[in-house]
Amino acid sequence: MYLTAQAQTVLNLVRSQCDRAAENRLTVNRVELAAMMSEVSERSIEAGEPLFDEWAQAARIPDRLHENLRVMYEDYNLHGFPGGNALVLRTILERSPRSLQQYVRELASRKVT
Repeated sequence: MYLTAQAQTVLNLVRSQCDRAAENRLTVNRVELAAMMSEVSERSIEAGEPLFDEWAQAARIPDRLHENLRVMYEDYNLHGFPGGNALVLRTILERSPRSLQQYVRELASRKVT
C-alpha cells in the first residue's frame, strides 16, 4: 500500500476526531502514520508523495475541483493541517474523542467487502 501526501492530508482530517492534545502533540507526519498503519495491519505500508496531477488523475478528481484542491493540498503540504479543537469536538460528540491510534485500529478491524 502506498500512502500519498494527499492521503496524508485526508487522514490528518481524522485528527479532528482524535484527542492528540493529551499527548501534547497535534501532528503526525505521513511516515509516522504509515508506520502506525503497518503495525496495526501487519502489512508493509510505505509513505510516498506522487505529484499532485498524478494523484488527481488516478483519483479521478473532476476538472472543476482540480485547481482548488491543488491549492489546498499545496498549502497543507507547506503549513500542515492544524486539526480541530478537542474541547469543541468533545462537546459535539458528547464523549471523549478517540486517538489516532484507536481510529487506525478500528479501521483495521473492519471487514473488507
